[in-house]
Amino acid sequence: MLDSREGSPTTWELRHGSELVGVIEMSPRQARISGRSGSWAVRRQRRRGGLVFMPSDVDAAMASYYPRRVLPGGTLALSEERWFKLRPPGLFGKAWKLSDAEGRQFTRILIISQGWSARAWLVHLDESAAGEPDALLIVLATGYAIVADHMQKPLSTG
Repeated sequence: MLDSREGSPTTWELRHGSELVGVIEMSPRQARISGRSGSWAVRRQRRRGGLVFMPSDVDAAMASYYPRRVLPGGTLALSEERWFKLRPPGLFGKAWKLSDAEGRQFTRILIISQGWSARAWLVHLDESAAGEPDALLIVLATGYAIVADHMQKPLSTG
């Protein structure tokens, strides 16, 4: 589950049961995602408002997120020339979906909190994604993009 840390509107925690798996920090002073497999500084691109996830370890993968111009969602591209499409919930849905280049679903992120401000999401990693070496980077970068989109356009998440 991806949930905002109590008392901090800019910090999100990714948990598997009670175990902390990753953290998203969105403060203006330090934007970062981190987990067991590494940590990435987040930089905003001036052109198109995209995001770049720069690894602290030079051998780790880098990622970039390119938002769509009109609708929510966008493309997450990894440094190994792999990419994923992020799409928002449909008209009556509550799940964001991330699919790989072949259209196979990688993960679903379902809004589970109630009310105006969505502060909790249930993350479901597809079985086929289990062998992905960069799965944590992909899930954390996707979570960062969804939270950033929701902060800018609250109604776009369903």
